[in-house]
Parts: sequence; C-alpha cells; structure tokens
Amino acid sequence: MQVVACDNHDLAYLRLSSGHWQVWLTDALGRCHQIVTSDPVDKTRVSWSKERARLLVNDNEGGLSWCTLQGDCHALEIPATVMLDAAVSPDGTDVAFSRNSTQTWDNNDPWLLNTGKSSLKKITAMPGVEQRPAWHRDGNRLVFSSGSRKTGYHVWQYDLGSQAIEQLSSGKFNQLDPVYGPNNGVLYSANPDGDYDIWWTDGKTLSPIKRIPGYDAQPSWSDRFKRIAFFHMQGGEKAIYTMDIHGGQLNKLTADDIQARSPAWLN
Repeated sequence: MQVVACDNHDLAYLRLSSGHWQVWLTDALGRCHQIVTSDPVDKTRVSWSKERARLLVNDNEGGLSWCTLQGDCHALEIPATVMLDAAVSPDGTDVAFSRNSTQTWDNNDPWLLNTGKSSLKKITAMPGVEQRPAWHRDGNRLVFSSGSRKTGYHVWQYDLGSQAIEQLSSGKFNQLDPVYGPNNGVLYSANPDGDYDIWWTDGKTLSPIKRIPGYDAQPSWSDRFKRIAFFHMQGGEKAIYTMDIHGGQLNKLTADDIQARSPAWLN
C-alpha cells in the first residue's frame, strides 16, 4: 500500500509496522494512510481528544500517551500502572480504562482517571473481567463488557451521575467491544453461532447488523458519516472495513498486504 499523507483525518487505527502495532490515520474512504507513532512498543487502543488535534494512545505495557497527529508524543504522569483499554471522554477531562488491581486471574475492573486532578476512581467491582469501556457522546455514560470464560461476556452500562449499572445484553454467548451507536443504541461483537459479527441493541432487542464469514469486532460508529468501522479477520486477513447501519455499502479501507485493527472514528 502506498503511504500518502492525509488532508482529512477521519479515522485512526492500529497497523502492524516494522514488527509493532502503531497508530495510523486515514480518511473516510481509505484513500490516504499516515503513520503517527513509530517507537518499538505495541499500541493497543487509540481515541480522539476533544480538540481533535491529539490522540490518546494506550500501549501493551499499560502506559498512556498524548500524541499529536504529526507523531509528537509525551507520556501521561498517572498514579496507576497497567492501564488497559483506555479511552478519553468527549470533554477530555476523564479517561476510562480497565485495570487488575488485585493481581488475581480474571478480575479486571473499570476505572476512571481525572486527567486534571490525577485522581482515580473504581467504577465497579463486579466479579469477572470488565473490559474495553467506551464513552457516550454526552460524556455521562459508559458501556463495557463484563463476564468470564465460564459465564460468557455481556454488555453493561454505567451512569456517571446516578452511578447506576444496567445490563444491556443477554444470552449464553460472548458480547464484546461495545460502543454507542445511532439512536442511543449500542454496537458490539457477538458469537451466538460461533462466528463473531457486529450486533446492535437498544437494551430491549438484539439484532445482527450483517453476517460476514470470519471474525468481526471492535466497532466504531461515526455520527458524521453514519457508518460503522470495524475489524475483520478471516484466514490471514486482518483489515478495517466500514458499512452503514443496515450492513450495506461494505467498503475495505486497508489494503490486502497490511494488517490493521482497532478503528476509531473522529466525531
């Protein structure tokens, strides 16, 4: 794939580059691809800042960094270690992440970090693993998956104001990588028949967006483009695709000769 600098930065994603997962940028159609990070540490998740000029980057050592779109990065001074699945809030004041503070198996909990005060707050101490928290666009709610290998994983919602926790999905199968989608619904990856696809729920009904052979996960919804970006893996392919909310207009953003995952729309 030819590397072309982007005039429009619509989507960030992770791409395997010289043996490490790095942050890249592209536009909504995948016409340009611009690298952001290049240090020899695997990146695990990326989210956009309020001003849209910086990215919050999480790495596999549990560290967090702010990076400009030109690749100037500096680590956050934080009162915690091994922060996983981190995502910054829409107003930029808080970071939600998953952390195992007890050092026991299958016991990650969701936490909040206030970036101004450097203060930490555990959201809940539910049994099992809580992972990959994602913000509502209003900044007042979070979704995350919770469960274990024995019970399966389900989608839960946390209200920051009332501190109420609500289960949004059900079933004896895994429901992972939740993010807020259109109409206050939630998009997520689920495998009721053994094959992971992108699903949608409003807390009452559950329905697949599109059945695609392979592993489909890590959805990201764009209010601007009204499209879902997601990670697709089948055989040796690891790629970023987009589609509309009905599963139509499927478009591959990354080339066949690269490996990519974890898309994050700029909204």
